[in-house]
Amino acid sequence: MGHGENMPKDRVNIVGALRGQQEQLKRLIAQKMWISKAPKTTLSEIKAQLGELKRLLGQLESDIRDQLKRLTGTQPMRQRSPNATAKARDLADQEIDKLSDQSATGEEREERKQGLLKGPREFRDIRGASRKPKR
Repeated sequence: MGHGENMPKDRVNIVGALRGQQEQLKRLIAQKMWISKAPKTTLSEIKAQLGELKRLLGQLESDIRDQLKRLTGTQPMRQRSPNATAKARDLADQEIDKLSDQSATGEEREERKQGLLKGPREFRDIRGASRKPKR
């Protein structure tokens, strides 16, 4: 049994609906020749319909994103205050000092700590996008 077969009549299987729309759009793209023969009024109507489709797809994408956030319980990250950021950094600094390899030189420990505090390269630009550039 496929997805959505036991779905109530007043509900739409969004995946099935999108697949159907995708197939229709593929057929339209395959028939490029007919558009060149269309009257000017039809071309402006097509342009208007494409604009509306883009708007509707944007709204659908936004609605799906919101529903996924509710289902997964994730919320967008909010900006932390400078005090909260400083406090978190101080706590991390203290914990790293407690856990650091005491057999390493002070310079090595400091270098390692700075690497940990900076975090993985993959995440730096994510955080950096919300920060003000350094002078």
